[in-house]
Amino acid sequence: MKSFLAVLIIVHLLLIPYCLAQPRPEQPGLGWNGSYRPTVNMLRQQDYQGAADMAKRLIDKNPKDFDAHYLLGRIAIHLKNSKLAIKHLSRSIKLEPNYPNPYFFRAMTLAKSQKSQAAIRDFKKATELAPKEMVYWKELSRYYASISNEDAAAASMATAKALSPKSPNGWFRLGEYYWRAADLNNASEAWKKSLEDFPNKKRARWLWRAHLRMGEYLYNRGELESALIHYNAIAEMRPHHTKSLEKMIQIHNQLGLYTQADIFRKRYIKSRLREIASKLSRVSRTPYKKRTPIRTFCVDQFQLGKYHITTNEFVDRRKSEALYTFFLARKGKIIDIISMEMDAGNSERFRLVHRKNKVSFSGLSRSRNSPPQPQPVDHGLTLKTYSSQPTYSDVKRDVIAALKKGL
Repeated sequence: MKSFLAVLIIVHLLLIPYCLAQPRPEQPGLGWNGSYRPTVNMLRQQDYQGAADMAKRLIDKNPKDFDAHYLLGRIAIHLKNSKLAIKHLSRSIKLEPNYPNPYFFRAMTLAKSQKSQAAIRDFKKATELAPKEMVYWKELSRYYASISNEDAAAASMATAKALSPKSPNGWFRLGEYYWRAADLNNASEAWKKSLEDFPNKKRARWLWRAHLRMGEYLYNRGELESALIHYNAIAEMRPHHTKSLEKMIQIHNQLGLYTQADIFRKRYIKSRLREIASKLSRVSRTPYKKRTPIRTFCVDQFQLGKYHITTNEFVDRRKSEALYTFFLARKGKIIDIISMEMDAGNSERFRLVHRKNKVSFSGLSRSRNSPPQPQPVDHGLTLKTYSSQPTYSDVKRDVIAALKKGL
């Protein structure tokens, strides 16, 4: 045994000079400053031009270095040179066809260049070579969503979530894709998951959107009290979010909680007036297109017999005599309009007026973009007069009573 080891040592010593005399084999990335690290460090420090110069020197040293081509392709993306990026990423793929990263970044570049089919092929190839890479599936899902392929977007995001089940933001995005694909049940489950699995919810920028989606979903299902929980959560995080405040006014009115609805109505009007002032003071890029902010909001929706009734209120009442407007629709078409407005002869008195939809009244006579047109004055049929401004609950009760009598 000892003699055998001695022979091996002697042979090894005899072969050392021969090995050192052989030419060093070409290795990807070696031969210039020893490694890729300086190039990668410059890329992380956002010194893209310096990183590109280093990557080019690596390629000059070894044109078959697929990693150097890949690095230069990535750097070219940051330099917004899509042709150079595609050229070197394609070269890297040709040298090493089983390396997934160049396919992925070439797909991202092709997607920005509006080359959909080529981008999808590269995305799919990247996911085939690295099926457990969650980022690849996530970006593929985003791209499918951008080209309005919602079913494929939802399927890709579901795969990404299976690889990373603890990411609440991914659950929210998955719900969005299911919602766009009209799969509301799966969308609601994904949104629930995003709200349940995130420990530090106050820092999530998307959290209020998840509550908003859940509120809309539950509201459309008729689960008003459950929807109200989500809208209350939005009010705590974003107290001036007018869309959620508008929904809270509607829900409280539909539940008969008129006092609470008035509280949120005051908050809504205050926030909405601030929005209108901000939009009017903002410098427009297209000043020739004058777009006046919408000054009405929906305060209630209910069904009565053959009518579906939607009630609107005006934010800035100086622009219209109407305070509340009840739109009576049948089979999706507005037939009649009942409005509670100030009396033209006495501003301290109010009246409830019924008009047909064929002739609009002052304040609703034209849309935002149409030019003003002379219209016949329709004073309408006065249903009731008030000596002082009534509450919404009183007006709603009187409208229901008038409809039951028959107009």
